[in-house]
Amino acid sequence: VAITANTSPVARASAIDSSGCENTTVTFNSSSLLSTGVMWNFGDGTTSASANIQHSYTAAGTYYPYLIAFSASGCTDTMYLSSPVQIYANPVAAFSVNQTSNCSGDQFQMINQSTPVSGLIYQWNVAGSTYSTVAPSVSISAPGFYDASLVVINQFGCSDTMIQTNFLQVFDTIPPSVSPILSVSVLNN
Repeated sequence: VAITANTSPVARASAIDSSGCENTTVTFNSSSLLSTGVMWNFGDGTTSASANIQHSYTAAGTYYPYLIAFSASGCTDTMYLSSPVQIYANPVAAFSVNQTSNCSGDQFQMINQSTPVSGLIYQWNVAGSTYSTVAPSVSISAPGFYDASLVVINQFGCSDTMIQTNFLQVFDTIPPSVSPILSVSVLNN
């Protein structure tokens, strides 16, 4: 009687940068022994047969990726990563203003519509001036069109930006200089 002993593979896996914001790319490496191939399961419904691969996670959540190493004889070994992949939600920057046009020196009240509603850091740039309040009130003196932008950052460092070009208009309310009329002529036809 002949006995055949098949060699079993040993799955070995690692992940680099296994936490981040939505659309984070994680690098997965296989250092499996005695295997003829591998299959990654990234925990988000996708797989890959590449030993070393980068995978992007597009949705927030906790993912449990694992690696299956297999041999030519059909033997397999599975290794779950020691820590799950943690992907955090990106905030969404959004804003409007109480009115998009105003007279010189009057206030524009920015309206913050970002989500989530709390727990964010705000970085406004309105007409070249910066603000860090939730919804700044801005006065602009010089007539013209002005841009406004908002960057929001959550506690995990995830961020989003909204930019509105030529968003605000300031009217010129200064009357033209007075030039007295020295004489008037009326012609009859």
